[in-house]
Amino acid sequence: MSHFLRNPSCLLVQTTKRRRYETLSTRTKSQFQWMNMEIICIILLMITSYVHAEVTCTNDANCLYSYATTLSVDCSSRDLKIPPCFNKTSDIVAINLRNNKFNHVPDNMPRNIEFLDLSHNNISDNTSLQKYKRLRHLNLDSNNIKADSFQNVTRMSNLQFLSLKGNFIDFDGYPNNLLAGFVSLYHLRIDGLPQGNFADMFPNKAYSLKILDVSGFDGSCSISRLNGSMFDKFNLTHLNLSHCNLMHIEKGSLASQRHLQFLDASYNERLGFRGFQSIAHDLMNSTIKVLKLKKVHCTFGLGTILLLNHTAYLNKTLLEELYLDSNRLEIIETGVITYHLPKSLRFLSLGDNKLDNGIYVLEVSALQNLQTLNNDNKGEMLGSNLKLAVLSLHDNKITTLPRNVFINNSMIKILNISHNRLDTWNVDLRHMHQLQLLDLSYNLISELNESRFDLLPKHTQFNISFLGNPLSCVCKNLFFFNWIHNNDLSRFIRLSETKCVYNNGSSLPLRNLPEILDILRKDCSSYSVIIILASSFICITTSFIVYRIIYRYRWKILYLYYLIKRVIFPENKKTIRKKFYESDVFISYADKQRGFVVNMAKELENKGFKVRIHDRDFIPGVDIAENITIAIHNSRRIILIMTSDFLKSQWCMFELNMARMESLYSREGVNCLLLILLEKSVVKEMPRSLLDIIECKSYLEYPDDNDDNDSLQSLSVFWRNLEDAVSDTEHNQEIVNDG
Repeated sequence: MSHFLRNPSCLLVQTTKRRRYETLSTRTKSQFQWMNMEIICIILLMITSYVHAEVTCTNDANCLYSYATTLSVDCSSRDLKIPPCFNKTSDIVAINLRNNKFNHVPDNMPRNIEFLDLSHNNISDNTSLQKYKRLRHLNLDSNNIKADSFQNVTRMSNLQFLSLKGNFIDFDGYPNNLLAGFVSLYHLRIDGLPQGNFADMFPNKAYSLKILDVSGFDGSCSISRLNGSMFDKFNLTHLNLSHCNLMHIEKGSLASQRHLQFLDASYNERLGFRGFQSIAHDLMNSTIKVLKLKKVHCTFGLGTILLLNHTAYLNKTLLEELYLDSNRLEIIETGVITYHLPKSLRFLSLGDNKLDNGIYVLEVSALQNLQTLNNDNKGEMLGSNLKLAVLSLHDNKITTLPRNVFINNSMIKILNISHNRLDTWNVDLRHMHQLQLLDLSYNLISELNESRFDLLPKHTQFNISFLGNPLSCVCKNLFFFNWIHNNDLSRFIRLSETKCVYNNGSSLPLRNLPEILDILRKDCSSYSVIIILASSFICITTSFIVYRIIYRYRWKILYLYYLIKRVIFPENKKTIRKKFYESDVFISYADKQRGFVVNMAKELENKGFKVRIHDRDFIPGVDIAENITIAIHNSRRIILIMTSDFLKSQWCMFELNMARMESLYSREGVNCLLLILLEKSVVKEMPRSLLDIIECKSYLEYPDDNDDNDSLQSLSVFWRNLEDAVSDTEHNQEIVNDG
């Protein structure tokens, strides 16, 4: 009871009740009063608790705001249970609320947001989504959304990207018309449900949908079988079915997807190459460009064979990239490469397989556009064959070889790679201690640098041929020619017939190698001198030009530097640009005129003006130059006490030039300067850049001590003119000196 006695609202109720029941007996009345008072106070406490429970947003989310082309907010991983507070009419376009603890879609976000990430929360209530009509990108991965509740989102006509992976965990299939209102959907990411038919999600043709990702790689996918009705409503360009536990693809399942360009059915370990056969059949005459079938066989078991019937229809496509990695592939049936792989193929990846020697190796030359054959980064193609002594790969249009393609073949004596299209050599042969001949003749090698020769065998019986290559007689090949010259020339097969092309187009035979080396050494030496001199000249010229530009615009650059610094780093309130000036006048002067300036400041302050001078009003601890720009920027009028001492002072001239920059660039050309000529002779000493101030009559002359008191230049007239000049900047652009 002591708690309620301390509550003022409870005391008020007590007083009211006492008046109402005055006629009752003292004991009855007292008991009744205490009982009612207690009930009412409990109700008040419940109301207070309810008010606190109804807090709908927080201002302590510590979100990160960024503005590139649009305003975005990152509130991810903040452990939030209630959303941050947003202005519903703000210009925020993207909000990231990923990895928090929301159980419903926030309803307080700006109505015009276009990008929203609510993934990795615990959302089960998504009814507020319909408030955001302009959403184009929505990520709801890894929540607790049920299919029937999401079905209530009737229309999101602008949405183009939708990700729903990690939801619908209690469903085996998709409810009919689940995405009926998503008429502009372009990219859909969703889990592959065991009995799910993708077409069921849409009531009509969904030709706007181009990318469908049901991969279990970053979600869940348990689709064991594809049939012909799954994709009938779509016109896809990209389809990802990887990691889906696929076991069977019916022929015709993908036949409707004539514009499909990318298909990934990798890591379906029970699918096998029979799935390859169905895919090739369905996609003949389609626009398929990339086909990925990595690891469609289990990790362990017998080796596999790629048969002709697996690829029977592939040659009717314009396929450019084919990935068959990690399939325990040992043999490719003769004719697969020659007759069934399309001539448009540019990239063939057969990595992590167990390929043995076979005629298919020679068939590779039939792939006329093949640029990369990624099949043997570990030397698996030839295996650890210690009896292999002669290997000929000539006339195969080979453009590149993996570095370790021969790493397991140390007994090779003759290696013929002539008449191919190699433009460089990057194969490691250091382990081939038996190698007697490397034939690289008639390739496209023009340059070889030092690192390439470190990969060749070092023993004395090793010979090599470069005949028929377009070798260049240039400085880059100087090491190459020196390497030849320093070795036994007999090691280079038909060296006398080998030529290099000089920069003037003439062919120089390598039998005259000493003369070629002399020519190149002179050329490279002269080139080095020219390069050094040219580089030095360019550096000096550029430095001089930059120096002249900086010197010419030094005051503008300094002014802009301090102005930008105040905007970006407003370290205290006095550095913030304000709409109204903090002071009426800032007086710039040399130290010898301090007494005069102090009197002037007192005179103006007696008239009601706010005056700022450096030795009294500058902010302690702030750089002098920054103090000056702050004072100038926050003063309506800048008075310069012009004397010979002023012109000699570095800081005074800095203040003058900063004031000129302020007038030109921050005040749109409105003159805020006023010169006080304390010495009449100072005009002759002023630089030409200041004469425009004199010419526009933005100055006052301080009267001489011997002037007549009745003259227009008397002190009273001077102070009156000064007061008029300070009182109105815009209308007193010219201070006419009537002397």
